[in-house]
Amino acid sequence: MKYLFGDSTPSPLDHNFIELLRDALDFSVNVALADEHVAGLRARGERESRAGDEEIRRLRAMEAAIVHCIEGTPKGMTSSATALGANAILDSTSDTIRAQESSVHRGVASVLEALEADEAVAREGCLGALATLLLAHDLPASATTLRLVLQPNGGYAATLDAVTPYGLASRLQLEIPGPHVFAHVVRLEKIAAHLEVQAPEASGWIRKEVKLKPQRLDRYFITSLVIDAEATRLSLRVDSDGRGAGFDVTVRRDEPRVSFARTSENESADAAGPASDGPFEISAEDAAKLIALHEALTQVTADLPRCRKALANATLDTIPFREHRRLAILVDRLVAAMSKTTEEISRRSLTPTELVLKRLVSGDRREEIFVSKSALFEKLAPLSESARERFLPLIATIEIVPPPIPSGLQLQPPPSSRPTARMGTAPPPLPPVSPPPMRVSVPAPAPVDAHVLEAVAAPPPSQPLRKERPASSGDFLSIDILTTEPVHLHDEPSVIIDETATT
Repeated sequence: MKYLFGDSTPSPLDHNFIELLRDALDFSVNVALADEHVAGLRARGERESRAGDEEIRRLRAMEAAIVHCIEGTPKGMTSSATALGANAILDSTSDTIRAQESSVHRGVASVLEALEADEAVAREGCLGALATLLLAHDLPASATTLRLVLQPNGGYAATLDAVTPYGLASRLQLEIPGPHVFAHVVRLEKIAAHLEVQAPEASGWIRKEVKLKPQRLDRYFITSLVIDAEATRLSLRVDSDGRGAGFDVTVRRDEPRVSFARTSENESADAAGPASDGPFEISAEDAAKLIALHEALTQVTADLPRCRKALANATLDTIPFREHRRLAILVDRLVAAMSKTTEEISRRSLTPTELVLKRLVSGDRREEIFVSKSALFEKLAPLSESARERFLPLIATIEIVPPPIPSGLQLQPPPSSRPTARMGTAPPPLPPVSPPPMRVSVPAPAPVDAHVLEAVAAPPPSQPLRKERPASSGDFLSIDILTTEPVHLHDEPSVIIDETATT
């Protein structure tokens, strides 16, 4: 099924890449966390080993000091009590030191064993996360191979091998559904009835001659079938258990397209199976029949790769996945493999905060698939800053940015009914203007003594303080506020108190 980009333009995708991106991020976060955990376990193991070595060094230094002290002390005759006591002390010291060394080794080994068990659990968790991912998706740029091999019990073992260009190889076990044609031993007539081709065959009692004779391939049983991106390889045998003579057919995508070979059963006692008589040329008509058989087999088995049951094994750089020293290297490679497609989806999504794909449901219906970019960013929340740096190539492709302005369109200000004027050079600032003094009157709650007025800061000479008489109840004070300079909020104006009586 083909998918469209968010702007409804065709895409090369034939799978739900957004779902793959979500699951791949979940897997990558698990592996990145496990990688940090394993690195911490190894660092702790190295510290424990160094501490153990240092402890043993101190024990041996103490032993050497005791030996030096005993040997430097006069002991008298070898049979003296001092000499015998010195020997006993030396023996006891040696036994004690050796016992303590063994205790240190056992303690370090116990800690390292526990750390290795913890690491094994973390690695097993990574393998489980990989199995979850592979059971649901084919990884980007992976090449798959479907294998069906006849088993002694009469059924087929189905596997799906996948190889990526970034070092990961895996094999998945498939579960063939009960109604499927390959749920039991298959005679070719169930797929291509009355299939007949010309093949060379020796005949004659006295004089053997090789002649082309018609061969009814539909009477043979399928013993193995391998389908990959390059070719389809089919093994046909006369017996239902996979033995006996038969034919091997290979149909390639490129020329020469068809290879046809006869196999004959080796009757020797030490034979491992049928021996091949080698390929031979066939007519163009027969080649067309075998190409049609290849197409029929491809169609019949098209649904089997989705019937995934379990992860049989996986390797990273040819090393078993759970034994690879740095599992997070797969995260780096997977992020790089997904970044280009993710960037293209982001660029073609009409909503800047989402990644959008569309799928054709029918001729006149489309289904939209989307994920918010914030939801993808949230998946990285459990990671440390250093671990999050592994995802920078992918994060950079899904940054939330405003959509671009279509070509030919420009943002215009809203229309206004007011006339507009062109502004020239700004005029110079006007000099500050000192406002006239302000006079306010406030009630005087009590008489004001002259000595209180004298405590006020001295006024300017031009405005002497007038003290005409003490204010009585009901009188008002006149206050002149001199502002000889422009008044600012942070300045304190000069104040003159004019005590006048009002009636």
